[in-house]
Amino acid sequence: MNDNQTLIVRYTEYYCYFFSVAIHELTGWPIYGVIPRGEDDPLHYINRTPDGRYFDIRGFSDKPLDADGKRGRPVLCDAAQVLADFSFEPEEALTQARQDAALVLKSGENLSAPASSMIENYAEAKPSDVTTPPFLCAS
Repeated sequence: MNDNQTLIVRYTEYYCYFFSVAIHELTGWPIYGVIPRGEDDPLHYINRTPDGRYFDIRGFSDKPLDADGKRGRPVLCDAAQVLADFSFEPEEALTQARQDAALVLKSGENLSAPASSMIENYAEAKPSDVTTPPFLCAS
């Protein structure tokens, strides 16, 4: 598995909630939970851009996609509540998501670029080049 695949797995199958919070902190884009057909609760977290598209580690989509790439029902989430819901997870995972989100966004000079090119450029960005802002949501 290469680094790009590792990032995609990390933020679709495991820490998508932390990645969506980090993207929210950096861009202000609201967080949405994606509820798959037949489920009652969100199983994947994404962000909604000002132009109405959805964004996760895989890039932009016109539809809210779950971790398996299937369309789901989006529900608006509060960043502070998402953090509270997953407070049992290690703090290091949130710190890593913040760093990865900043690097992915920084490496995609044009945010309309496909995620694949953003992720491919990820390796060229250096953590010292990025300043992650403090948490923007009130607790």
